[in-house]
Amino acid sequence: MKAPFTKRLSWRIEALAYDIVSGIFWLIPFPALSKIGGKVVRIIGPLTSKQKIVKRNLEIAFPDMA
Repeated sequence: MKAPFTKRLSWRIEALAYDIVSGIFWLIPFPALSKIGGKVVRIIGPLTSKQKIVKRNLEIAFPDMA
């Protein structure tokens, strides 16, 4: 069964967006890209539900660091 036109169109738009972002990433030098990625993770990381689990596990593994 063939997917509806709107679904196929959304897949193509998603693939195009991925290609554009990937192309931009190839233009950015790796150290700068790594720095950007680190900042994004520092912003998004604390917003996830896994943050409490990670924090607790680190406290168990490294009690002197807390």
